[in-house]
Amino acid sequence: MWVIKMESCGCLYPQCDPQPAAVFTFTIDTITLAVSFTNQSANYNYFWWDFGDGNTSADTNTSHTYAVKGVYVVTLVAKNCSRRDTIIDTLYVGVTGVEELHVHKTLRVYPNPSNGAFTIEMPEPEKGKNVNEIKMLDVLGREVKRLSIKSQKTEVDISERPAGIYLIQAKGENSFYTARIVKH
Repeated sequence: MWVIKMESCGCLYPQCDPQPAAVFTFTIDTITLAVSFTNQSANYNYFWWDFGDGNTSADTNTSHTYAVKGVYVVTLVAKNCSRRDTIIDTLYVGVTGVEELHVHKTLRVYPNPSNGAFTIEMPEPEKGKNVNEIKMLDVLGREVKRLSIKSQKTEVDISERPAGIYLIQAKGENSFYTARIVKH
């Protein structure tokens, strides 16, 4: 007698699934701040969008209108029964000049890699450009932690999170920065 185990997604042999490839293109309307996304992924049966402003979608080809000009990190996850691929891209929505956006290049994250406890060090605050919020996302683009910034150095503990790579997004009035932290 043979017993065949069917995976929850209906795949008989999930190890034989082809590797999905997450790919997308986009067009930005700089006046309305609307972005049209075209999913060009291959070998997937499930996907998920994160637009970088707290909104998500499961539509194949979708559009999203941002509330304010800025820099947004968009994530698309393409998945089949046993494998997934993630693509992360940075969109400059409605930003037409350097004077509109000030990116903090001196953000420090240490130690990196980390066992769970690390420090995020912000640059010296500049009038109207200071970062006031930090979000941490997992590789699927899900928010795992949100912090308010009260000083130049912020101690972070993610020891309860599984090992992996996490994206750090630091936002201010006119500033944006992303970094990655590796947790062992």
